[in-house]
Formats: sequence, C-alpha cells, structure tokens
Amino acid sequence: MLVEQLFNESLELAYEYGAYALLETKNSYSCLLNYIKQVQLGYKFFKHLKNSNREKLLTSQEKNILQLMSEGKTNKDINKDLLINSRTVENHVSSILRKLDVPYKVEGVVEGIKRGLISI
Repeated sequence: MLVEQLFNESLELAYEYGAYALLETKNSYSCLLNYIKQVQLGYKFFKHLKNSNREKLLTSQEKNILQLMSEGKTNKDINKDLLINSRTVENHVSSILRKLDVPYKVEGVVEGIKRGLISI
C-alpha cells in the first residue's frame, strides 16, 4: 500500500489486515520498484512497526492456530480442524513464528503462553 505519510495506527491496521507493505509515496521510483519485486516474492515490509506491537498483531486465525499448536496439533491436524488449505496453515505458522521472533513451533507456543496470547 502506498500512503502519503506513515502513522503507527495505519501500519498496525495494514499489518493486521494482511498487507505486505505500507510505503510512503516519497520513496524513489527505484526503491518502490524494489519493494514491489520483493513483495511478489512473498516478503513483508513493516520495519517501522515496533517489535512489541507485532505480537499484538496476531490475527484471530493466527491466535487460533497457535492455540491448536499448544494442544500438540500438527499442521495436518490444523488443516483438517479448520478446513483450510495445508499451505495456508504453513503460511500462518510462519507468520506466527516471525511475529513472535522465534524459530520453532515449540518456542512459539512457549512465547504465546508467556505473553498471554494463548492458554493451556
């Protein structure tokens, strides 16, 4: 998304609703083109968001999936339980781990519990 000026509220809302980037129009043409190419590859750009805000921005679906992960469900189980594509589950899990800044699902569950995002 292109905006005239970045505001934290806009960043949070765009991030929460699944935007891949929120960029100011004042960026150079080559910079914007580079971001567009990176977004096409699946990268997200929200470097202006504070890390502490990212954990709050787990979508309701991501919180639901994190809860199922805490119950020992595999991606395949989650796929069947929620009736969503297995690739979609993988994308959600990757997003959860990135937002919580952890490399593995077990650590994601531990962080989710520590931060009060899920209950056991």
